[in-house]
Amino acid sequence: MPKPRRRTLAWLMLLVASASLPLALFAHLRGWERRRQLMYHQADVTRAILDEAHEDIAAAGRKESLFLVLGGDHARTAEWDVRLEAWERRDGEDRPLIRARVSGSNGRLASALAPIRVETYGSPLDPAWLDRLTRAYRKRGWRFELVRDPTGPDVRELLDRHGRR
Repeated sequence: MPKPRRRTLAWLMLLVASASLPLALFAHLRGWERRRQLMYHQADVTRAILDEAHEDIAAAGRKESLFLVLGGDHARTAEWDVRLEAWERRDGEDRPLIRARVSGSNGRLASALAPIRVETYGSPLDPAWLDRLTRAYRKRGWRFELVRDPTGPDVRELLDRHGRR
């Protein structure tokens, strides 16, 4: 039985490699698109839960002077970001009631969504909305991490950035 020539074998390997590369790329893009749709769903669920924080403020007997839920729109395809800002005016001064930032991302080369990052700034009103949010994430099997960040953007910076001042 004659042995195949090395040159023929090399061409055959090159042909197989060139055919499999587009298939691998297509499979990666399909997976990325599925993760992108899930990422949009995460942003929608998060925004809906943060909108309910308005009721938590009223239930605590507080009166907010400013309540904003910013972001969560589907403008970006690789990440999302939702911010909750609630302030009250007391003694002629604006004081924060709730401040939080929730974000997620779909890495370009990743095979799974990054964990959702929930940053809070330590408000006494955090437990109610945070409990609803983490229960919703656990129910859906979404990975998340909670971070307490004592710093953060001032509400005026957020208003300026979103043209709502």
